[in-house]
Parts: sequence; C-alpha cells; structure tokens
Amino acid sequence: MLSPHDRTSLFEALRPPEGFTLDAAVGTSFSLDLEALLTAPIAFALHEARTADPSEGGAEPVGLLEAIRRHASRITMFCQAGQIAVPARRRAVFAWLEDAVVEVAAPRPGRLFHPKLWVARYGEVDGHRLVLRVLCATRNLTFDASWDTLLRVESEPYLPPADGPDQPGQAPLAELLRRLPGLAQRPPDQARAAVALEVADELERVPLVAPEPFASLAFHVLGAGQRAGWPWPTNSRRALVVSPFLGEQFLTRFVDSHHVATLVSREEALDRLPGETLAAIGRVATLSPALDVDPAGSSDADHGPPDAKDAAPQPGADDEAGDPGRRLGGLHAKLFVFDTDSGVRLFTGSANATAAAFDGNVEVLAELTGPASAGIDALLADTQGETSLVDLLVDYQPGPEPVDEDDDELEWRLDGLRRELASSRWTAAVAGDGDEHLLTVTSEEPLPISALDGLELHLWPITLDEAASAQPLAPGAPANARFTVTLEGLTSFLAVRATARHGAARQTTTFLVNAELHGAPEDRHSRLLAAMLRDRDRLLRYLLLLLHDDAAFDGELAGSEAGWTGRWLGAGWDELPLLELLLRALDRNPERLDHIDRLLADLADQRDELLPEGFDDVWQPIWSHRRGARP
Repeated sequence: MLSPHDRTSLFEALRPPEGFTLDAAVGTSFSLDLEALLTAPIAFALHEARTADPSEGGAEPVGLLEAIRRHASRITMFCQAGQIAVPARRRAVFAWLEDAVVEVAAPRPGRLFHPKLWVARYGEVDGHRLVLRVLCATRNLTFDASWDTLLRVESEPYLPPADGPDQPGQAPLAELLRRLPGLAQRPPDQARAAVALEVADELERVPLVAPEPFASLAFHVLGAGQRAGWPWPTNSRRALVVSPFLGEQFLTRFVDSHHVATLVSREEALDRLPGETLAAIGRVATLSPALDVDPAGSSDADHGPPDAKDAAPQPGADDEAGDPGRRLGGLHAKLFVFDTDSGVRLFTGSANATAAAFDGNVEVLAELTGPASAGIDALLADTQGETSLVDLLVDYQPGPEPVDEDDDELEWRLDGLRRELASSRWTAAVAGDGDEHLLTVTSEEPLPISALDGLELHLWPITLDEAASAQPLAPGAPANARFTVTLEGLTSFLAVRATARHGAARQTTTFLVNAELHGAPEDRHSRLLAAMLRDRDRLLRYLLLLLHDDAAFDGELAGSEAGWTGRWLGAGWDELPLLELLLRALDRNPERLDHIDRLLADLADQRDELLPEGFDDVWQPIWSHRRGARP
C-alpha cells in the first residue's frame, strides 16, 4: 500500500462512476487556485482538461466552456478568506465561478479553515439511483505536484430519499456540511446552501464503503463546533507520523503518549525543532532530495510557521498560513498510523502535527481501522523488485542555516493582515449598460490598520492588467476604487497586493477577494457566451459538442477527431448534416436537445448573427417533437 507507483490525480478521482453524472458537489480547501477549480467541471463532465488550441487565437476551448456552463452551478467551493491566489491568466470563464467560490473563516479567532474535501453526489443517467463519494485529501485545490495522500470512498447506488440507519462515523462530516454556510463571509445563495444541507442529510444515512483491507471508516472534524479531544488511540504500541509541518508543543505531548517509531517531515520543519524533541523518536526521516519536486513547478500554498506555544495571536499561531501565490514542492502527505493490539488505526486528512491543527483550526481527518497486516510494517516494507515508500526516505541531517526571524515575523504579520483584509465585506457595484461600465469597489468596514512598516495596499479587478489598473488603498479607511470596464471586464474577483517591511526584511503578498457584485446586467453570462463563441465556426463546434457522444467530446478537448462527430469538426455549416445529427439525438439522446435549447435561449439577442439562414426550419420541428414527447 502507498506504493509510489500507485498514483492518481484529483481529476481522475472526481470522474463520475460509469453511467452517472454529477448532481451536486461541495468542496473545501484552505487555499484555492481558480485555474485548478476550472478542472473540476471538466472532470465531472467525464473529459480531460486541455489548454486552448493555438489555432483559436487563445480563445477558451468550446469544450471547457460547455463543461463550465453545464456544471458550475452544481459546485460550491468553500475556502479560507484571504487564501485565493491571483491567477496568472485573465479568463472570461472565471465569471461562471464567482457564485461557486465562498470565502469562510474558522469560528475561533486567529485560527484557520483548513479541510481539504470533496463530497459529490452523482445521479444515474437513465435511472433514479444516486451515489455519494467523499474525497479526503491532504493538500489544497491547486496544481501542486508534491507527494500527498488522497482517500476516495463512495457508497453503493441507492434510491432517494436515504432512509437507512444512522452512520455515526459519518455524522461529524455531515455536521460540517451543515455548518459551512454559517462560516461564510458572504453566505452562498439559498439554492447552494440547500444543496449542502441535503447532501449532509444523505451522508448521515448512506454508508460509505471502506477500502480494502480496512474494515471500518470514520471521520473526525476539529474546530467547527465544540472542541474535540485528541482522536488518537490510547493503547498504541508504536506510531508513524508523516507531516510536512511540525510544532514542538504538539510533538512533545504526542511523544509523551505514544512511541513514535518513525517521523517523516520536511527539513525546514525539522530544523525548527530542538534536538531533545527529536531524540525521543526512533527514526527521523525526510524525502530523498533526488525525489523532491521543484518548487517552481508547483503551486500549493500550504506552508507556514510552527504552532504557537501560548495564546494567539502570536507568531506561528496560524498553521500553514502562507501566501496563496507561493509555490511548494516535496512532501505534503499527512498520516498518523498506530499499531495496536487489535490491529491498525490510520488517520489521514488536512491536519498537520501542530498544536494549531488540534486546537482551533477547522480540520478533517478520516480514520480507517484494519488488520495488523495493514500496519506500519506494511507501509514501510521493502518490496522486492519495485520501489516502495521506505526507498524514498533518507535519515534527517540537521541543516546549518538558521531561520531568518525578520522574514518569519513579517510573513506571519502579512498572513494575519491578508485575512483581515479579506474579511472587510467587499462590494463591487456596476453602473451603465452600454459598451462600458463603471465598477465601483467599496468595503463596508475600514481596512485594518497594521503596525507593519511602509505598508502599501493596491487593488484591481482580475480582468484588468495590474500595471495599468491597480489603485492604492488607505489603511484605516473604507476602500473606494473605481474602474472603467467592458462587459468582459465585470467581475466579483478582486486582486489585492500588500507590501510591507520588518527590520531588514521586505515582502509582498497578493490574493483575491470575492466581492458581492451588484448591478451587473441580468443577461451578462449570455452576452459573455456570445462573445466567446463570437463567430459561426465556433458556434458550429459548440453545437457538435452538445450533440456529442462521450468519445467525441473527449476528442474535442484532447484536440483529436475521435467519435462520430470527429469528421465534421473541420466542416462548415453547408457541409454539416444538421438534420441527421439532430434526428439521431432525438432518437438516442433527446436530453442533448435540451442543452441546445438552453444555448439558443442564452444567445437570443445574437442568434440572427451567429446562426446560419434556415437553421430554425430544421430546428423547430425537432424541438416541437421533443417538447411534446416530454412526460
């Protein structure tokens, strides 16, 4: 188990079961990359994410646009306020994610919202059965390429309403879903909040199947309500801890209660600990440097100082609280494994081996209970003929470089400032309905005043260029900035840059806030869709995708010409056997005509410009038959 060869991706783990499609999904993440969030609708659409074809001049691929348009309303992502990274690209499709992203804060001041979860419900394409799936991850929704763990469990298909016996081990996770809307800085709309409650009710009664060889599954939620005690067994014979971030206070308490046979972490985290703390541990190891991921090639922002030894808010009170734009490589898995007289108990999830994780942060750990044969020896077994986990480890050697205290102090203060800024209740108001709009950004509360030296704050919409558009903000006063934008420039996502000094150190952090957008045209998404399709050739490709079979849609996103529509991807309207394709859809997959009807409704004001002459003569009789055939 945990073989380096047994690797999967979050994208693969989100794919619906065979014969099912996404009904609803609730996700949580500490930090968030909007580009990474774009991959979720594509995964739910059963297709592979690809970048835009260069021949399209950098336009969004029509497959991506359809996946976002079809699935974004079914996805809600809750993330820590102040931890959304500023995207490298300005993309019009981010407009469909604005309502899907909900910023939240931990109930306890100075702590973090830190779980990394997906709870997805899939519906049977040709029936009424549902499937629940839970992904319990150890890293955020970013493009990080570090070593981590991902637990995927799901239910057997069931018929709603879920009326089975209570599942006590799943109840804490269900309760977290119910609490999420109440943790939001700006609550999600009623429909999304209702879905979270509905999925929570089913999660409480529909059993999830533990993966072999484990016999049982339970979830532990920390920091979301009443304080919970440590979840660890009291009868362990030895323990294995894998955690990228460590705290002296946590380890001292943990080692007092458990014999830690092996501790695996990052050199930077181990360098912060006193030698006597590590001396009580059997083996202290790191990943081999030859296996480490280049930090420039990843983008997970879970990094930060050790936990605070005393009351918050002191430096280090925030676990993994770093800049959302900072990149991280190497180890990011989190495991706590205990060999006991009755077998093994394995915990994995968001919590690091720090005091903050178990004293105020909102965290989720999944616990698997199984036979002794799945314990620490199995995890660290030297497998003949193939690379195993133990082959990736090297003994820790203390580093000679001391920690730069000025840099640490400044980073911790910027972390707190960023979350305060994100909590300032931002509003973006739109005026005008022509070619240009005035976007006025304000905050309901004065921006926080910081003791940081030389603090500079700037803000701009992510649809605009920072160098040409960023406007200064005054600490201690409410925000008030105005931007002239086109329809494509309207957005609720606002980028903030903060620069400050402490001693000899100077740092800059950038992040997004998701403001409440008022006054945007009601047909904004329809007009954006028309602008992105922009000509008849792209609309033709879009229609082909709506009439697709799965292989054809996959071929479109992959840039190939697979499937029955493949031979028509290079054709023009005059060559397209439109009547044949529509009749085939009416006979075999009539629900695809519903997607075309919604597209035509969205393009109502532009359909005469984009659709060829005579299209309605073909479409209307088929659509009338479809409407008459509906139950």
